[in-house]
Amino acid sequence: MTTNLKLDRIKVPSGEITNSPLLLEMAKRNVPVILSTGMCDLSDIEEALSVLAFGYLNLDEKPSPAAFRRALTSNEGYNLLKKNVIILQCTSDYPAKATELNLRAIETIRSAFLLPVGFSDHSESDWAAVAAVALGACCIEKHFTTDKNLPGPDHKASLSPTELTDFVFKIRETEKSLGTGRKVP
Repeated sequence: MTTNLKLDRIKVPSGEITNSPLLLEMAKRNVPVILSTGMCDLSDIEEALSVLAFGYLNLDEKPSPAAFRRALTSNEGYNLLKKNVIILQCTSDYPAKATELNLRAIETIRSAFLLPVGFSDHSESDWAAVAAVALGACCIEKHFTTDKNLPGPDHKASLSPTELTDFVFKIRETEKSLGTGRKVP
């Protein structure tokens, strides 16, 4: 699947997180995924992770909800998820208002699944992604455009090329400023 396109990972949009056949096929082919969760609650994420764990294990067992749950709770299944899955906190609104972003869900998701968590930013600025990095987001998804006035919902929540350069700089500076956490004089 990714060999022809030379992709390291494939992003699964939140509208496909309940598409178990798609998730299962990706995992069986050993495709690492970025799993967006904009239209999901924790139980939806857990179900998707169980399907992925089952697929990554590549068992000869017939797929079923019980088999998926066993795969998710197995040490080997969990380790494969840790290696192959990044979960994104996301708000499926274009553009998303500050009051809708729920950045603290990054911590909730990480605590619930003990997996890497990032942030899919659909806000009109760059501050939310910078805050997400400060909260421990391991990756950021942000749309960019050549013209914010183009038709369609994505362009208003996207960054111009100049803004994108500044955006990356701010994120890298935030990462540097976090330090080690060790309190020293």
